[in-house]
Amino acid sequence: MKVMRYRNQTAPGRAQAVALIAVGVLIFAADPVLAQNLVITEYAQPTPVDSRLAVWVAAQLHLDFAAFVLAVPMFALAIEAFGWRQVRRDPEAAARYDWLAHEMARL
Repeated sequence: MKVMRYRNQTAPGRAQAVALIAVGVLIFAADPVLAQNLVITEYAQPTPVDSRLAVWVAAQLHLDFAAFVLAVPMFALAIEAFGWRQVRRDPEAAARYDWLAHEMARL
């Protein structure tokens, strides 16, 4: 026959664990109640420009420069192709297209 040590009593560590859980629940339950009177302060803006606007302007400029860098050689290539087709019909117009393509390539 086994002898039960804690027959009518709870284990010594169990009461402390229950008390710790109860205190934790009370703390978490009291936190939203105490936060009702919390005053949120506005952060100071270091510049008069909104940061989202500044990022948008920087991104737009980046895209514009990229489009310019990509579009100029493609436009010069198209002008060269037009001039190449004009060589047989009108050499003078082909020379103007060639000059325009050269000027565009200098950009």
